Amino acid sequence: MIVYITTFCSSLLLFLLFAGGSRTKLSNGENTSFKRLVISKFDLAVFIAALPPMIIAAIRYYVGTDYFGTYYSGFYRILDGSNVDGFEFGFWLLNKAIQTITDNVFWLFIFTSVLFVGGVYKAIGEISVDVPLSIILFFVTRYYFIGLNGIRQFIGLAFLLYSLKFVFENNLKKFLLIICLACMFHHTCVLFTPIFFISKIRLNIKKIFFLVICEFFLLSIALPVVLELLNGTKYGLLIPKFNLAGVKFTLFTFVINLLLFSIGYIGRKQKEDIRFNTSVNIQFLALLSCLALQSIPLIERVYWIFSFPIIVTFPFLIKGLKNKGTRIATKWMVVIIFTIYMCYDICVLGDHDVLPYQTIFDKLPIHNSLWERYGGFVK
Repeated sequence: MIVYITTFCSSLLLFLLFAGGSRTKLSNGENTSFKRLVISKFDLAVFIAALPPMIIAAIRYYVGTDYFGTYYSGFYRILDGSNVDGFEFGFWLLNKAIQTITDNVFWLFIFTSVLFVGGVYKAIGEISVDVPLSIILFFVTRYYFIGLNGIRQFIGLAFLLYSLKFVFENNLKKFLLIICLACMFHHTCVLFTPIFFISKIRLNIKKIFFLVICEFFLLSIALPVVLELLNGTKYGLLIPKFNLAGVKFTLFTFVINLLLFSIGYIGRKQKEDIRFNTSVNIQFLALLSCLALQSIPLIERVYWIFSFPIIVTFPFLIKGLKNKGTRIATKWMVVIIFTIYMCYDICVLGDHDVLPYQTIFDKLPIHNSLWERYGGFVK
């Protein structure tokens, strides 16, 4: 765990060092010139801060539950000409593009790490009103670690995070373009599309109760119909193979998301900003997703879609709190809660298999397609 702690401490310190006193892009007008290239001091700071977690992710070996069985061996299955994995087109195309240059599978993890971590930091730099807090949240929410496992979905989620920029700018065309790019890496990203249209809705008690009742109705009556419709599809075949989320995980996830939503809801009268309102609504969708954790296997993947944006939306949520002391106390309370759970989940339970950390430097890329799983070569 030391390597990850050092990585994010380095990321945070590098940002603070290069950005000076600027915590948001809008507050910094200083530029740095490199011959003909001119970039802002803030953008340079965000780029440099992204390098430690990007490099650590890029040079990892056998880190992440799906590292070998899905991605390492999947790279060679594609190289062998098989489509048995059914990877999304964007991810398949990335594999094929790499394979036109090299058959070294390690390059797949290098490129996917650049897309995932680089995409997240790009979104943080463009959107967050408190970049240091967003960097900390990327670490303590466990999403950096989960992204080392669920590579395709979290590349998609990085795109979705960036799409919020266009929600705030009310630019539907660019928003939908980013959604399409995200779906090329994981089809579930399409579920984020309604965010653009609900960003202007102001929640109140009546709407909240109505939506909660609707969800309970859907879970009890409509769920069997949906599962029947999914029968025979890729996700329909996967659902029976997975158990429901654990009770402890469900309880913690519900409580922390209820807390986060309450923070935003309490501050809603102080802010009319679309960024704040969107953040509250996304958090409410994350809360609704929690209610289904004990009903639908794999629903955690849907929960991630609406929970992952907390990296940039939480700074907006606490901005709605009127009292400065309350804002500071709330910020660090949430960070501490996430940190405790992250340590328990990642270090004690060994979730997502990101420990122990090891690198590629003393390893060789061996062509292994795991065909024995399929009883031989499968087209």
